[in-house]
Amino acid sequence: MQMDRANLTPAYPSVWAAERSYDIRELTRIVRRRKSIVIGTVTLILALTVFFLSQLTPTYRAEALVIVESRKANIADLREILTDVSANQETTRNEIEVIRSRTLARRVIEQLGLAERDEFTSSRSRSLLEIASKAAALGGKDDTNPGSADRQALEARAARAASLDEVVDEFLKHLDVRPTKASRVISVRFQSRDAQLAADVANAVADTYTNRFIETKIAIAEKATGWLKGQVKALREAVARSEKAVEAFRTQSGLLRGSQVTLISEEISEINRRLAAASADRAQATATLNEVQALQKASNIEAAQAIMESPVVQQLRIQEAAVLRELAELSIELGERHPRVINKKSELEKFRAKIEAEMERVLKGYATAVSVATAREDSLERELNKLKSKQALANSREIELRELEREAEANRKLLETFLTRLKETTPQLDTEMQVPGATVLSPAAVPLRSLPDKRIVLAVATIIALLLGLGLALMAERLDYGFRHAEQVSEATGLPVIAHLPVARSGRDGPEAAMLDSQPSLFLEGIRSTYIQLALRSKRPAIRSLLVTSSMPKEGKTTLAIGLTRARAIAGHRALLIDADLRRPSVHVRLKLAREPGLVDLLVGDASLEQVLQRDEPTGAFVIASGSAARDPSDLLGSKAVKAFLDQACESFDLVVLDSSPLMSVSDACNLAPLAEETVFVIQWGKTGREVVKLALEKLTETQGVPRGIVLSRVDTAKIRLYGYGDAAYYDRTVREYYTRGSA
Repeated sequence: MQMDRANLTPAYPSVWAAERSYDIRELTRIVRRRKSIVIGTVTLILALTVFFLSQLTPTYRAEALVIVESRKANIADLREILTDVSANQETTRNEIEVIRSRTLARRVIEQLGLAERDEFTSSRSRSLLEIASKAAALGGKDDTNPGSADRQALEARAARAASLDEVVDEFLKHLDVRPTKASRVISVRFQSRDAQLAADVANAVADTYTNRFIETKIAIAEKATGWLKGQVKALREAVARSEKAVEAFRTQSGLLRGSQVTLISEEISEINRRLAAASADRAQATATLNEVQALQKASNIEAAQAIMESPVVQQLRIQEAAVLRELAELSIELGERHPRVINKKSELEKFRAKIEAEMERVLKGYATAVSVATAREDSLERELNKLKSKQALANSREIELRELEREAEANRKLLETFLTRLKETTPQLDTEMQVPGATVLSPAAVPLRSLPDKRIVLAVATIIALLLGLGLALMAERLDYGFRHAEQVSEATGLPVIAHLPVARSGRDGPEAAMLDSQPSLFLEGIRSTYIQLALRSKRPAIRSLLVTSSMPKEGKTTLAIGLTRARAIAGHRALLIDADLRRPSVHVRLKLAREPGLVDLLVGDASLEQVLQRDEPTGAFVIASGSAARDPSDLLGSKAVKAFLDQACESFDLVVLDSSPLMSVSDACNLAPLAEETVFVIQWGKTGREVVKLALEKLTETQGVPRGIVLSRVDTAKIRLYGYGDAAYYDRTVREYYTRGSA
């Protein structure tokens, strides 16, 4: 029997193909394929969640919102004494720590009587309270020993303080204070088993915190007011002393003041003013006198305006003019010698003499005025010099006076400042006038839902369970090293899948009985498809010998071998099935035939071909069982007797099918592969590992026994449709309608 093995050695790629990306359809298929994992995970997590929720004591959480104000009260400006809160991030953090402080917690605990509630008192704190009560009772009874009573009282106080500290610690565990994002609002949350108590405590904490600002301001204002009153009293006394010192020194030094300056300064100013006026008068009088005297020397005194401005001179001039007019008229009328004319001339001379006399009198008056002005000016100068001497003496004393005045002025200003501050702080003592630095924006309402919210917890648990289930499903999918479809087999082995054999369900007789069914099925079509695909791919006109093997036991190779043999026998061909699995033979059991004599007996010469041949009565196929137990099956199957027997069998039968042992168990199949014309490799669907298949095929290839194709056995027709690959179409519902029986 000549074997043509050229160009049949496949190149095995990596067991794992390139990483696949998961789209929505693929994820849906994975969930459907691994729904037991997803459902189990969801069920387990939800069951644990329900159990956990049933063990929890329900609690309630109330929330109050407090806003830290940044504005200042307009009632009084207390920049140095009282300032409101500046709302920045650092201040907000500081205020949060104030709310969390133990001092504020103690005030709320005392206000609401929380030390009496079991929720906040541990067994240790209750023990401390009992100790305090006993110590107080013993101290009250022991009147004979005062020292012992004091000691008992101290122990009682210490026990109460320790108990209160325990309550405060427990209280702070229930209190949650946090800022809100990008705002000045602080959230005050309190959690308790009592919904009403949770709201009461949250509101009490918020109110105590906001009232703290008013109390602090009032305390500061009271302290500031008391201090300011003392300072004002002291400053008033200081101002009185300094003002008295100024006036006493002023009186003693003669530095009496006028309206604005000292009296000496006012006198000097007045003398200077009068002296300036006197000097001006003297100068004017001297100028007038000099002018008149100069005109007198020039015999032109009548040209002096100062003389002519005299009313007497002006009147005499008028009378002189009248006399001249009358004289002129009489001279024309009566002549120069007329007595009346002579009388008029005499009268004219008298007037002229009067005018000259008056001019002399005016001239002497001007001279007298100059003398008086000069004397007055000299007198004022002497008086001014005396005052200047007094001023020089006063200036030296005024330096000391100004120092006293500055001290008095400083005391007055300081008194005014403190009086202003006192007026500003006094209104702050009124509680109604105070504006707190923080306001309760939203009081806490009584919570209606307990914590944890079972609906939310169950919803979150469901989501987590679904995600975990999906993750486990994806992990199971990635860890699934079995072959699920033909593409995986081709990518991993380089060999084509020539047939799929679904799980045959034919009762207790096993899958072998499926070949005897009168109606077609997917299993029968898989057996027929195996032979047809082998014939189409083979380079020979007809396949005479065929080896069926696998990598691991119980993958369905024996079922395939029996099916091929029976199918060819039913088709009218002489088919021979040889059970070459000498270690764990099963053909005779499945076909209900005798094990001996068989192949081993034939090869060792203990039986002839006719003696070992058995007939499969339902189909007419011939069968050679394994026979007696062999000492060394590998040596026996590798002997020349096997080749001679196969050549003889191929001459007598149309098809010889060899059911060999698994490749990963023993190397028997490696001895038979070079002797058979074709080899079929069976892989159990979804179970046989890819590395195992690769190693088995490499082992088989080393003997030049390259399989012609792969058969996927025990295919789950329901699951393979969930993978969405091309070979899943073999098991579509429309395809199955062609058959009245088969796999489901």
